[in-house]
This record gives sequence, C-alpha cells and structure tokens, in this order.
Amino acid sequence: MKIDKGRIEALVSGSELYEIQIDIAAQPKQNWLALKEQCAGKIGTLVELLQGKLSRAVMELVTDRDQGLFPKPKEIKMRCSCPDYAGMCKHVAAVMYGVGNRLDSSPELLFLLRGVDHIELIEQAIPTAPIKSRSNAPTIATDDLGA
Repeated sequence: MKIDKGRIEALVSGSELYEIQIDIAAQPKQNWLALKEQCAGKIGTLVELLQGKLSRAVMELVTDRDQGLFPKPKEIKMRCSCPDYAGMCKHVAAVMYGVGNRLDSSPELLFLLRGVDHIELIEQAIPTAPIKSRSNAPTIATDDLGA
C-alpha cells in the first residue's frame, strides 16, 4: 500500500492480484485556514505537534464532522480492478482497513492525504515575537538563547 498526496494505491491478493486506487479530494482551502486559526497559539498543541503527536484538542478539531480533515463520502473515489460491481468491494474495504491502521500509527498521513501541510499548524501555533524590544527591557540575544 502506498499513501501519497490525495491518493492511496494498493495491491490486494484475492483469487488474483487486484489493483486498488482511492482518490481523496484536497481539503478545501477555507476549511484548512479555519482549522489553522483554531490551533493558533495553543502551546500544548505545539509541543505535541513537534513530537509528531496530535493532542486531544487537535484531534477534536481534525475529526470535526463539518470542518475537520476526514473526507466526506463525495470526496472519496474508489476503484478496484476486480469484476465485482459493488460500490465498495471487499478489496477496497481491506485497503480502507489498512489505511485506518496506518493512520493509527502515523496520524500525520491524514494531512498528506488531504493535501495540507501539518507543519503549517506548528508555524501557526507559534506566537510571533518582535525582533527588537520596543522598550528598554532587557532582552536575550538570539545567539545566547542556547546558553
């Protein structure tokens, strides 16, 4: 199974070897912008995203039925090379199960499938800091931050 931007491709062994392709529409830009805005400034979110984890707060936003990242049925196109005429044959179902398993261990793949960059959530979560102090308050030079 290969998961890429907007597409899942897989081979499933049945009575023959079947080729499965599942296309996922890109996340609507307006929804993505709204999701990034909701995650802005959440320090817990930032730490967990930097660790490659999704916090409970982010998961609630990401899995929201209306504005989350999970695609709606009309945003999913499934094809299988088998002769079964069902909308979702058992080979496609097996691939969907495999995708679910992959998402459990690597939730960042959901961002890839929907064509958005999870790094943007990290950038959005970091509050912008002024480069120079506007007052005479003591500051730490950038080079000294590590010390």
